[in-house]
Amino acid sequence: MDSYLKYIFKFSLGVFLISSLVHILAIFQITVISRFPVFILHVLTIGVCFIAFFQLRSKEGRKLDLAKYFKEKFSSKLSWVPVVLVLLFIYNFINFFLSYSNYVGSPDVWDGKYILHDHGSLIREITEREYRIERTKEIKMFSSFWVLFSGIGSAMLYEMEDN
Repeated sequence: MDSYLKYIFKFSLGVFLISSLVHILAIFQITVISRFPVFILHVLTIGVCFIAFFQLRSKEGRKLDLAKYFKEKFSSKLSWVPVVLVLLFIYNFINFFLSYSNYVGSPDVWDGKYILHDHGSLIREITEREYRIERTKEIKMFSSFWVLFSGIGSAMLYEMEDN
């Protein structure tokens, strides 16, 4: 494995762990995460996944069969990795649709007031506590995708050590 890919793998794994922590905190509605710019993880996880995909594509060639690739790569000790990725994929859609079905609006701050809005139309004013809760719900909805994308990127960049 090229040395720069080892660094990208470690970075991807770090993003995976941070995304997992953020998602777990959001599940338990620990609203302190709503105070941090966690949406930067959105860019990082998709970026890591694309870097891994294009690296794999340049290595494997034009005809890339991801199912075959993952089956060959994780056929030994790590056969559980593709299963976990599939379960994460299923969980993502369940989480997203359940979260979206409870969607009342996007929390925001306008002129120093906490509000809920839908595409720029004011729904109502809310308290700071309600703002933090709604923001945490938003983070929960998206952070499961961060976990999935960074997990896929980490899996694609992982190289088993030759024994």
